Amino acid sequence: MRIIKIAIFDDRFLTNFATRNFECILDGYEWEVDGKRYLFRTKRIYDSDILMDKLNKFDAMVVGATDDYLKIALWRKVCPERYQRWKTNLTNFIKNGGGYAGHCGGANLICKLANKPETFCEKAIEESNLEIIETRVYQKMDIPLIGQLIDHPPDALEGAAYPIYDGFGPNSLGMGGVPIDFVIEDKSHPIFRGYRCSTVKIFWGGGPGLIAGNDAKVILKYPNDVDKIQPLDVWEYVGTGRGEIGKWVGLVRSIIGEFVGREDKRLILKLFRKFYHKRTLDDFLIELYMETESKGKLEIIEKIMRGLYKAEDWVNLHRAFKIKRRGMAAMVEETHGDGRVIISAPHTEDRVWDGGVIRSVDDVQGNCLWNGLMKWDNYSIRYFNDWILRREVAWISGLDENELPPIPERYLEKSSLVKKLIRFLKELSQRCGCRDSNPRQSRGRALCYQATPHPLYS
Repeated sequence: MRIIKIAIFDDRFLTNFATRNFECILDGYEWEVDGKRYLFRTKRIYDSDILMDKLNKFDAMVVGATDDYLKIALWRKVCPERYQRWKTNLTNFIKNGGGYAGHCGGANLICKLANKPETFCEKAIEESNLEIIETRVYQKMDIPLIGQLIDHPPDALEGAAYPIYDGFGPNSLGMGGVPIDFVIEDKSHPIFRGYRCSTVKIFWGGGPGLIAGNDAKVILKYPNDVDKIQPLDVWEYVGTGRGEIGKWVGLVRSIIGEFVGREDKRLILKLFRKFYHKRTLDDFLIELYMETESKGKLEIIEKIMRGLYKAEDWVNLHRAFKIKRRGMAAMVEETHGDGRVIISAPHTEDRVWDGGVIRSVDDVQGNCLWNGLMKWDNYSIRYFNDWILRREVAWISGLDENELPPIPERYLEKSSLVKKLIRFLKELSQRCGCRDSNPRQSRGRALCYQATPHPLYS
């Protein structure tokens, strides 16, 4: 049996999602091809593992919805030696044959920004660029609420609003995005070779549009009507409703409420006083990171984010976010040295669903991100298209096309059952002298449809 060792990157600056999904889909999964068995084994890794050059223990590394590029960008300014070591070790891992799959934030972590950076998040993508591949990302995003305090429009969140508006509290549905039918641009690519449809439904949570490098292979593209996906209303933070100062007062009160220790409260007040007077998010985040890391209290950042999410009040501006991804790639493959790299805007590790509509919550006093500003209605049971991730990871791990995990038969162009039925009907029609000598144009088509059930009922 061949054991394929997969590193799941689980570090972040503020947020990281779906690590558990990677584990559930990959760890312990095994398959057989031509009498040879293969097995995935996964392990979570962190920045410290990369800095200590432990990646060479793995065949591939997968990175999901992390915002670790914010931290990497800060390192480049305040800890350049650490930034360089992190960059060098990851680059060498891929160059020497290690695979890399970056989804959404994992794409931002490794790609250069294509659009002009206007927010701290966008500048961080630009500054943390590792220069490993040529593919660039078009990404519009902002730190929720904080961006508005330095006069960024609430629209600056763009697609990132889908997971942020969904809510973070215990009553949140945890949908975090929308399913999109992505167009398969290259059906001959090993991941999708043999797949019977021209589109594939994958979860999207505000990920980038990809501008493929010269040597990149475009695997998936956004649909032409991507700008018409589930519209989402833009909301604006107003705080206590007492003008600009009310926004600051409401936020600081909410964040202070997350702390018990007097020393930590003093630290937060000191930092926000500087932030209020300077209005530079870069300085605020650099000082916040240095203060909390030096004191060994990085959990302070998590408490600040909880307080930020709970800050009230928000008002609905009754206009929809504009999503600009039309014509852009959604998944590409490149190589660096001997390593295969898959960059993906959507999340093959997340669940999708059919139908449904997004509705804004009622605009009442006390709305906040913690409870959510939107809800999904009338959607189907959620399910995984786990075979896509498994084939993707097997491919970047260096397996040949004929060694990849199987595509479920219901998704294949012609299942073996359908072939047998067609052959049987053809023989039957010849024996009976049936006028319809091509059963695929009649009864065979109906049988084919019945033989490809919806994944929910398989």
